[in-house]
Amino acid sequence: MKSLLRQNIIHRLKKVPGNIDEVLDCFVENTASRKSTILEEGNICRHCFFITTGSFKIVRTDELGSMHTIGLVFDQEWFSVIDSFRNQIPSKESIITVEDTDYLSLSFDKFNYLSQNIPEFNTVYRQMLEESHSSFLDRVNNLMALDALERLTRFHKNYPFALSRINAKDIASHLGMSPETLSRLRTNL
Repeated sequence: MKSLLRQNIIHRLKKVPGNIDEVLDCFVENTASRKSTILEEGNICRHCFFITTGSFKIVRTDELGSMHTIGLVFDQEWFSVIDSFRNQIPSKESIITVEDTDYLSLSFDKFNYLSQNIPEFNTVYRQMLEESHSSFLDRVNNLMALDALERLTRFHKNYPFALSRINAKDIASHLGMSPETLSRLRTNL
């Protein structure tokens, strides 16, 4: 698992940092089966994650008890509930595996150690934050400006494998449409 993280870090930095083994040693390998809760809403997010294979969904429960998929994270992507993680406050979201998932976790304490002692790690983290922010803004803009077919088409272009790996209910919720609408629109792809 750590070999994929190693490749990701080298790709981001465009070089092999001399302290890469020290960074990799701070990550813990994890395996979770489908529908496993990694973080429950109301708990503090004490880790950031790098998915090697599989996927997470980030869900938020509304006042009526309905769960909404507000994010999907796939293979070789970084993720954390950033507000909860950085400020060590209760999370407003839950993280649940969508399929069997192998991932690496980095504890808050190890994260702080790396941030304070290894400048290259800060570069990787900054890139992760920038990508996360960009992805969030893109998703919000898509929900506001695009019709359902355009949202589905963009999602399919960015994640062509997702329609075969992720259940329609989660994708529909993520795209702001009903499962029935998703089913009808899939024929247009």
